[in-house]
Amino acid sequence: MSNLYQTLFLVLLFTFLGTDCVATDSPDMDSLSLHLQEARENKTTPQTLEAFYQLVEVANFERTWKKVIIICEEAIQFSEEERTFWMRGDFFYEIGKAYAELTKYEEAIDYFEQAVSLRSEDYRRKTLGDAYTELALIHRVVGNYQKSYEYYLHLLRVQEANKDSLKVTRTLYGIGCILFYQDNFSGALDYYKRALKISEQLGKEKEMSSPLAGIASVYIEKKEYEKALKYNFKSLEIAKKIDYKVNVAYVLQNIGSCYLGMGQLSKAEEYISQSIELKKILEDPWGLVGSYKDLARIYSQMERHDESIAILQEAMKIAEGIGSNPRKLNIYDIFIESYETAGDTEMANKYLHAYIELKDTLINESSVREMGAAKSGYEVKKREDKIALLTSQKELLEKEQKIKSLTYYLMGASLLFMLALTFIWFSRFRMQQRMVGLLEEKNDQIHRQNKQLELSNEDLQQFAYVASHDLKEPLRMISSYTTLLKKRYQHLFDDQAEEFMFYVVDAVGRMQVLLDDLLAYSRIETQKGNQKWIESIDVISIVSSNLRMAITEKNVDVKINYNQLPKINADRSQMIQLFQNLISNAIKFVDTDKPQVEVGFKKAKGKMALFVKDNGIGIDEKSKAKIFEMFHRLHTKEEFEGTGIGLATCKRIVDRHMGEIWVESEKGKGSTFFIALPEKDLAASELKMEPATIA
Repeated sequence: MSNLYQTLFLVLLFTFLGTDCVATDSPDMDSLSLHLQEARENKTTPQTLEAFYQLVEVANFERTWKKVIIICEEAIQFSEEERTFWMRGDFFYEIGKAYAELTKYEEAIDYFEQAVSLRSEDYRRKTLGDAYTELALIHRVVGNYQKSYEYYLHLLRVQEANKDSLKVTRTLYGIGCILFYQDNFSGALDYYKRALKISEQLGKEKEMSSPLAGIASVYIEKKEYEKALKYNFKSLEIAKKIDYKVNVAYVLQNIGSCYLGMGQLSKAEEYISQSIELKKILEDPWGLVGSYKDLARIYSQMERHDESIAILQEAMKIAEGIGSNPRKLNIYDIFIESYETAGDTEMANKYLHAYIELKDTLINESSVREMGAAKSGYEVKKREDKIALLTSQKELLEKEQKIKSLTYYLMGASLLFMLALTFIWFSRFRMQQRMVGLLEEKNDQIHRQNKQLELSNEDLQQFAYVASHDLKEPLRMISSYTTLLKKRYQHLFDDQAEEFMFYVVDAVGRMQVLLDDLLAYSRIETQKGNQKWIESIDVISIVSSNLRMAITEKNVDVKINYNQLPKINADRSQMIQLFQNLISNAIKFVDTDKPQVEVGFKKAKGKMALFVKDNGIGIDEKSKAKIFEMFHRLHTKEEFEGTGIGLATCKRIVDRHMGEIWVESEKGKGSTFFIALPEKDLAASELKMEPATIA
């Protein structure tokens, strides 16, 4: 059901978090262009940059996005020629916004990332925070939820430090939307309520309207329609009062969805139709796709199947026009539902295969990008080895030339030393032969290593492909057709059949988890890769947010010694994976009503090491040496869930960073896992934060 509301929140999110635009009487574009030309001829740099910015404002007002891009690129070139950078950040930002409006998200991300790479002094009207906000939004649009989540957490920490309550409200709402799209409805509800509470304290009605609609959407997912209607009508009242048309359009759709869930189809059609008319006026293609999908479901339930299919075909044209594969995936899903309701099994199966094919394409595109990165690393290693070989050959030739020169000189100096010189020459020749032999042996060794790397790389690629496609595709087919069986024939199932269906679904789920864990383990490279200096504080903060639901459910007392944590030279994503595995294990393996987890940095075994400490069930002495092995489990799946790959993944990550991981534990007295990285990869943190306890 969450696919119903993904479109709804997309534009709400852009409008709620974006900068407000107030329509005013704009100057004539021709007169501003003339003013710009005069300023450039008079070589008055401040007036020239100001004229550029006024032209950008007019182009934005007229929604001529390509013109915005042309003006800003010319402005950036001018600022670089004049070496005046004090508005350059604004122009990078405006180009990114224009590409976002044109739904060219890769170009938008590129310019926003250039914007955040600049100094705050390079901005005049916008801020670095605005660029970070747009990056969070765009990454959410393209489905990169983890990247979007990290940008939002960064913004939230900065905004809370600056005590900017208004922006905190908007960022909390944005995080709630990401959790909503990932079906984490409890987490989304928590962030929406926090955003609503702050906006109520500030008395900002516009900021109140969007969280109210978000809370309503969560209750729709929970099928608590009466609660959802209460929050929707309150949001609608505020949006109409302040003439917030975008929110009015989306809340009307939300209300229609409530009535659809309640089976009141006439009311649902009335509200969805109003939403469609308003979105057409607002020229909102994203929103129209969402409303058309709901209207198609209504027509399907009314047995107006031809109208339902026609609406879906119109929605598909719009989705293809804006180049959105995720939107097409959602529409395929409703095509399947509509044709099943109409009893057309053949067409339902046709769209089911189209759905699976498109989903496989999206998964494989991600896999290909990751494999491409691995292949690039391998090619770089081959080139480095070749350079090393050529260098060795050059050094050998230089040594040989020196030997020959010395020999000829001594032979010409005196015949009396002929015998000695001959002996020396012969000795040198023997040494040269040995060196050539060593060089050939080294060359052969390098060749074998390159071959092993190549085979290893091919094995890795084959495994990634099998895990992501050949193995997962049958599981997806089993899951899809099991769902169809349950949907169509549930009324024929007895208790035993229901039990069998449960075992099938449970086995598919566990197999998918096992494949995901194996795939994650295989993608950890054995050579150093994408390492850079990062704050371990940021890593632990992201992990804490990711595990917030598990921490809350088990009432875990998590103590993070922020003032101890260092700056580390490491792969950011792998550090997040490492500490998420360790902390989630600490939360999982407990047998007490008051579980505790501590994260810090101290000296152990003569080394400075990061540590994760818990008061859980502990590990006996004979099992310590085996816990980092693949598939090694100390408990049955009935006692504790898991695949036996998590700690093996941790060890591989630490080995890749040339570090050491070990555990100190006693049975029944908890465990402490230590991660010691090389001293050269540790530095004092630039962030100063007090120790924190997460309840």
